[in-house]
Amino acid sequence: MAPIDVVPLAGPCFVIIWLSFILYGLVLAQTYIYFSSYDDHRFLKIVVTLICLLETLQVAACIHIVYTYLIVFFANPLGWEKIIWSITFAMCSEVVINGIVQMFYVYRIWRLYKKLSLFIYLICLLFGRTAIGLRASTITLTDLNDTWTALEASESYRREVIASLSLGVLLDGSITLILMLIMNRHLAFAHKRSNKNVVHKLMFHGIGVGGVTTITSAVTLVLFITSTSPLTYGGMVVIMSRVYANSMLAMLNIRQGLRNDAACADTYSVDLTDVSQRNPPRQASPTKVQIEREVTITRDTFFAANESAIGESTGTQSQSTLCPGSTQNGLGST
Repeated sequence: MAPIDVVPLAGPCFVIIWLSFILYGLVLAQTYIYFSSYDDHRFLKIVVTLICLLETLQVAACIHIVYTYLIVFFANPLGWEKIIWSITFAMCSEVVINGIVQMFYVYRIWRLYKKLSLFIYLICLLFGRTAIGLRASTITLTDLNDTWTALEASESYRREVIASLSLGVLLDGSITLILMLIMNRHLAFAHKRSNKNVVHKLMFHGIGVGGVTTITSAVTLVLFITSTSPLTYGGMVVIMSRVYANSMLAMLNIRQGLRNDAACADTYSVDLTDVSQRNPPRQASPTKVQIEREVTITRDTFFAANESAIGESTGTQSQSTLCPGSTQNGLGST
């Protein structure tokens, strides 16, 4: 029997697995941030704990895969054809993790936009993807001595994997599009500037997270169809579960940052008001207004006004030049 070239068979798989270890570190970091920053409902804490536990078990399975193929099957190329139990477990855990994360997004959509037909559509895609994925992942449990060559020759297995990945791509794309439409709808009702900034950041975050998960599912599907190494598809399955777990944890941990941004925006508006009060605008100088009034004086009115003025003038002068011998009414002799 001709020797098996293990480099194209397992090389890409091991590179992808080592990259998945980096993403696992991000999962641990985000899990720590979540439990140290939030006090959510007990059910949500259980979900986050379950995802972290499944990711840890999947990492242990990946270590077992690397150890078995590099150490146990060393100098035994025929061993590379065998499908070990840890590969089956890694694929099953990937389907469960992705199902939990997608269920989380579907539940958020239901909370934001309670339309029954849309919810049923997403649930059907979710359960279809999960059921077919579990069926394709557990197909080797009945006989652990199956080989990769025999598995690739199975048309039913190939159809199930393609159907599961296709439903995953469709579900991820639908969730991303629906979340963007809902955020855009809420943006129209956001009147405060701080609220609009929060909605904009949610939209950009949703596009980034949803786009990454959708692209990862699409790349995994393309690799399964085109790759000559079945282990490459197995490596992308591990990467995909890490991406889904990090997307959910990032969505949970972004809440505190959005609250702080909204609070800073409100404080900034108050500071502007204080500055305007400390530096009030200069008041305008008073303007002199000259009012002209037209008066009509008759002859009798003119003489009466003159007599009154002469009397007031004479009385004032008499009081200022009063001397002994003058009369009491202030009129002196002429």
